[in-house]
Amino acid sequence: MRQVDCPYCGKPARRASAADVYGADKSASFSERVFWQCQPCDAYVGTHPGTDAPLGTLANRGLRRLRVQVHALLDPLWRGSPDKRMRTVAYAFLARRLGITERNCHVGLFDEALCERALSALRGVTVESLSAPIDSGRTRKAGES
Repeated sequence: MRQVDCPYCGKPARRASAADVYGADKSASFSERVFWQCQPCDAYVGTHPGTDAPLGTLANRGLRRLRVQVHALLDPLWRGSPDKRMRTVAYAFLARRLGITERNCHVGLFDEALCERALSALRGVTVESLSAPIDSGRTRKAGES
């Protein structure tokens, strides 16, 4: 069985249901989801559907709020685009701005400091600045003409 440790206290997290994480009255829409949870630290993370593989690292309330804020700026840059490449373009842009690899540019892996940097990097970025046509085999960077 997989072991997932809490990044706050270092102790093993436990597998949990949506009811364990959200409470029985709020868990109906997540009833099939599995989570990893550290109750003492109020930290948890969801899992990939049908597995116990975590979607990222356990996050406490503050980090969860920051990750939601990052997604609130990042996701509109690609969601709803008819161009299926826009998600890759948006994450590649963010990775360049943060100085990290595209492989590590996953909001579920970000800590508080990286979330704050991502928020700064994404402020003012528009769909238009990312959706410029591909020229000469490369995607233009935001702000390029």
